[in-house]
Amino acid sequence: MRKMAAVNLNLPVVEMLLAAGADPDIVDGAGQSPMTSAISTKVRPKFSSCVPPDLITLIVMLIQAGSNLDLGICEFSNPLITAVTHQAECLVALFLSHGVNVNITFASRVTAILLATTKDDLSCIKQLLYYNTKLDVKGNVYRKRRHGKYFFDSMEFAVNNGKFDLVKLFYEVGYNLSNLEYLFGKGNIPKALLDNPEMHEWLKVSSGSPRSLLDISIKNIREFLGLMPCEKVKKLPIPTKLKDMLLLKHIFDIF
Repeated sequence: MRKMAAVNLNLPVVEMLLAAGADPDIVDGAGQSPMTSAISTKVRPKFSSCVPPDLITLIVMLIQAGSNLDLGICEFSNPLITAVTHQAECLVALFLSHGVNVNITFASRVTAILLATTKDDLSCIKQLLYYNTKLDVKGNVYRKRRHGKYFFDSMEFAVNNGKFDLVKLFYEVGYNLSNLEYLFGKGNIPKALLDNPEMHEWLKVSSGSPRSLLDISIKNIREFLGLMPCEKVKKLPIPTKLKDMLLLKHIFDIF
């Protein structure tokens, strides 16, 4: 009943159930909570900008009722992962603004940023980077066309699949290219790079070039601020231009 009320966006019934003490995080046999079931049912990835207002109202009601936004029973129970799966940028932003763990992982080691990268979802990727997600966490990626399972971090996936705009974005926000051992003569070079010598050369040159002192400072300050750095940066008594750089606006404006 609780799941049906949420999936059907029957807000009066949801409100009544919550007032009666219903658990907002109860999960079904598939591991879905009322919140993630509603997102999965009401948001279609190709039309993710059209998130029903009643769905947002439902999510706010469940949050106010104490719903655990870091629910980690499985991927299907987690609101952030579900929102990224359905490419719902506004919901990703909503959950991140409420302090969810942007780096949460599961048995598959999949993270929100890796999932967004596999979908080439730049809007969600920017939201996750804004909130200091880690790019070097490896997870399992299943490729139907290649009938295989791969163990990549976000940059490795972007390189191997020729998503070179994302490769450059991840580099600009501070990804350590030393993780790509084939740039240093170890291991096999991905086919996507063999097919694109210009990009291969760019990566090799970038991997051998030291970062500027400004870039290093920005990365270190953001790491020091930890999760939700955007909220902390806004409170710093520094010039607006420096705040914008700490919020990566000078990078996001390019991509």
